[in-house]
Amino acid sequence: MTTDPTPRPARSAGWSVRPGLAAAIAATALGALLFGGAASPVAAQGAGPNRTIAAYEVTFLEEMAHHHHMAVMMSMVCVERAAELRPQLVELCREIIETQNRETAMMLSWLRSWYGISYSPHEDMGPEMMEMLAEMRAMPPAEFERFFLEDMIVHHAAALQPARQCRGKAYHQELASMCRDIVEVQVDEIDLMRDWLCQWFGECHFHIDPHRRRAMHG
Repeated sequence: MTTDPTPRPARSAGWSVRPGLAAAIAATALGALLFGGAASPVAAQGAGPNRTIAAYEVTFLEEMAHHHHMAVMMSMVCVERAAELRPQLVELCREIIETQNRETAMMLSWLRSWYGISYSPHEDMGPEMMEMLAEMRAMPPAEFERFFLEDMIVHHAAALQPARQCRGKAYHQELASMCRDIVEVQVDEIDLMRDWLCQWFGECHFHIDPHRRRAMHG
């Protein structure tokens, strides 16, 4: 691995439950939804068969929508800088935006139809994420490319374990199928980005270390 003395901004968050989310689910939405509270008739349709499964699905859907939205925001900066960057990287960024926006829209629709929950991942972005995006916009092109590849590899990798678990834990088959797609697509993209890191920057043994990322929510 080559040594890069240039200080890099802190990396975006890996996978973690946002503070208070699980408690809020247990105390409010799901309690009303599953046990006779003030849930709407639409909200009650299609919910998981018990509180534990429903809580799992709600948590997963909100967390993955949040996680996807972070990747989309980073990729949008990449597209903004398309004239400065390698075209194959820009094309990958466009694919990330298209795929993850589509999946996010589906997950948000399931939250509404299955659980009566409206969630906006954009409103859940913390100031540190906004600061990182601003730093990315100011990077020289080569530094941006290397940072983006390193960061998106780690960001994608952070979603793989939850998505793999989802394949067997999700009650709704639509969700389980999406989780299979997430794993397949993001593994392929990780392999591609690793290849580019090696070809473009001589970084052929990039180590995925989730501890190098700081939380970007709050």
